[in-house]
Amino acid sequence: MAKQVTEIRELTGLRFFAAFHVVLFHQLFLLGPANAELPQWVKNIISHGDAAVTFFFILSGFILSYVYIENGQLKGNNKKFFRARFSRIYPLYLLGIAMDLPRGILQFLSDNTLAVAWAKILFSLIGHVTMIQSWIPRITPSWNPPGWSLSTEMFFYLSFPFIAPVIFRLNKTKLLFIVSWILPALIYLLLWKGAGMDVEEGQLATFWRSFPLLRLTDFIAGICLGKWFAERNSEVTIKSQATSSIYFWLLLICGVVAVAVNPEWPRGIWVRLVLLPIFTGMIYILAKGKICGSELFTNSVSHSLGNASYALYVLHVPWLFYMNHLRSSLGMEYGVGFFILYLSTTVLLSVFAYKYIEMPAQKFFRRS
Repeated sequence: MAKQVTEIRELTGLRFFAAFHVVLFHQLFLLGPANAELPQWVKNIISHGDAAVTFFFILSGFILSYVYIENGQLKGNNKKFFRARFSRIYPLYLLGIAMDLPRGILQFLSDNTLAVAWAKILFSLIGHVTMIQSWIPRITPSWNPPGWSLSTEMFFYLSFPFIAPVIFRLNKTKLLFIVSWILPALIYLLLWKGAGMDVEEGQLATFWRSFPLLRLTDFIAGICLGKWFAERNSEVTIKSQATSSIYFWLLLICGVVAVAVNPEWPRGIWVRLVLLPIFTGMIYILAKGKICGSELFTNSVSHSLGNASYALYVLHVPWLFYMNHLRSSLGMEYGVGFFILYLSTTVLLSVFAYKYIEMPAQKFFRRS
């Protein structure tokens, strides 16, 4: 009989805070003049919101291993797995593209001749609808820019049934984890110092950030974490709630301080090399059991927002187009008032989309 998988509520709640960090990263400019009044350390923390994507990739590898791997093998068959994952991300992903159509079409038409604009619209839309845009840096940010991570995530889904059982059979998973941790930094240094490439600008930066094979190490790290969790789930590896609490909050503080200080290291090295082990530690500790203060992630509000975190992530950028039109009609300027209005309506939209679009779509596709 297949094992009964229970939800890890702590991780569900934590997902919201990670997704909200991404929203702040993209939309902090909506504060207008008030932005300049923020302390520099606050700006530094928010400016690293893109690191939350690394967190999501690790978490994805861990959760998929937790839910779908039993005795080192995929539960069920590949078709059932792919259908479940497709129903999880594609409906809202497609909604995000649809919401972004007016902005994107206007942008293409303003930057190109009519024929060229429609050719670019058609080509880029095909890439995004088929979720291959993260493989083609030129079109990666064309429509609903955060969607690149879903394109990369889809590649992870397609890979998971084949690589996860292999990882679960490995005896040297710790070595694989270390390689997954260190390899991105080595590749970055090779491109930067060895080949003299500017990995922080232009299409090369897009390639480094979003190309699926370059991000696979994050996902593999999460699968390794899932294997360790499965092997030690019945063991008391963290001896007490107090000890695990200290570990978790110390890791969180270290992560916050690391990005608040914002040393002059290339982001491609800093985020992956420093934050990846912090993220894996936090995920593992929260998954193992209750810690002091875990109510922050498990209360009903955090849990509901955590469930809606995917909708928040995938819809927050296209939603701004419509909020900007509302702002113009009301004669508002960017500032604290509009920033609060945007954030509150975005969160409400995500909760609505989760309840009335994401969940019904999942039920439909999994039933058919």
